[in-house]
Amino acid sequence: MLTKSNILFPDGNLFSNRGRKNFFNELTHEGFFNQLFKEEFERLDEKGDVYLDYAESSVFPFSIVQKHFNLLQNSTFNTPGSATGSSGLLERTRVAILNHFKAHEYHCVFTHNLSDAMDIVGQNYPFGQLLLLADNHHSYNQLSFRCECQQGQVDYALLNQDLSINSAELRNSLQSFNQENKLFVFSAQSDVSGIKHDLDWVQEATAQGWDVLLDVDSFAQASNLNLSKTQPAFVALSFHKMFGYPAGVSCLLVHKDQIHRLISGGQQKSIVSRAEYHLVCDHSRFEDKSIDYLSIPAVKFGLDFHKEIGIMRLESRVQSMGAYLLRNLKRIKHSSGIPVVRLIGPNERSVVEGTVLMKFQDAVGKHILSVEVKRMASDRYITIGAGNFVNPGVLQSIQAYASTEEHLVPNSYNELVAQYNNLRDVVRVSVGVSTRKKDLDVFLDFVRSMKDSVV
Repeated sequence: MLTKSNILFPDGNLFSNRGRKNFFNELTHEGFFNQLFKEEFERLDEKGDVYLDYAESSVFPFSIVQKHFNLLQNSTFNTPGSATGSSGLLERTRVAILNHFKAHEYHCVFTHNLSDAMDIVGQNYPFGQLLLLADNHHSYNQLSFRCECQQGQVDYALLNQDLSINSAELRNSLQSFNQENKLFVFSAQSDVSGIKHDLDWVQEATAQGWDVLLDVDSFAQASNLNLSKTQPAFVALSFHKMFGYPAGVSCLLVHKDQIHRLISGGQQKSIVSRAEYHLVCDHSRFEDKSIDYLSIPAVKFGLDFHKEIGIMRLESRVQSMGAYLLRNLKRIKHSSGIPVVRLIGPNERSVVEGTVLMKFQDAVGKHILSVEVKRMASDRYITIGAGNFVNPGVLQSIQAYASTEEHLVPNSYNELVAQYNNLRDVVRVSVGVSTRKKDLDVFLDFVRSMKDSVV
């Protein structure tokens, strides 16, 4: 597929003054990824498209689709469980996923999407307590309904105003509950802000008696996940986030030591009539027979694509693009001195990497609606994220404070409201494997075109 690149950074001495300057002004592996673009993503140039919405979904490489088409064209398929066709391909894909994440102690359950994966957990986990981060993806918040139906307690760990984890708040929540069957839903990387959360929280929560459900939907796109070291009870991800194709395939990884939690505690067993089925203790216990068995084999081609690029190369590339974008955005100001964009998120940008949240403002500091910014960007064939990126945890926490005055903590409430307002009507730019310096410069020129505008 590609020529090999052995360098990790464009300058050999990254930590010298010159090295740091080059790191922020140049992109790592520029030659490698420009060649990759020509081989896999040239269709974007043919249409003049600039895609900067990797937080929503990746752009699929041409080779994955081509290999999948060749497989479909030259193979005979049957439903899963049959003696021929798809069953062997499904199992090879399952093994490839477990190998990719070093998840040899896990069962891999294929689902259509994250919501289906959460249905499996929600219908089968014996909830006593559910703890979520305030910025968990909305797919995970359906677990709160399942928990409440079992008379369990639901709690949200609030974030700092800069959207990073409030360590004291989270640690207090982890230590506050002593009952059994406690599930903690933890995002390795926020799908809203792009912040990477410290995976050490998985071990700390486990030590406090929590079963951890790790969301790696955004994290796995350009970061190394080693589940032989980080061992949550459950892991969920969708593959369109990793490499754009196939769109209708996700998976739930269940630790072999934890599968009894789902088998013994849930509701599905009440609808099973065949007694021998209760003896099944692997993926087939939970896997829907309507899974897209024609699309699942394409996942292996995507994993092979990631492996050939190299996750360290991809991660350093994304880091350098985020640094380049931030450095240049900060320089763009109106003649009045007001920045064209107000950046949202932590001051320590190394934990954010390839996602930038911002609000556009005119020459007098008035907010420009994100829908208008997105429309103007679209006129230039630039795809960005825009809208309200307030996950349900923030809203539910605000409502809980507002409706229970005797427990109202003004500082926490005010921080939540500020966080809510920060995430309303926001523009989000996120980069990935197909992004080039040329694409970032097109977006930066778009931002410069807003200088001295008044709405």
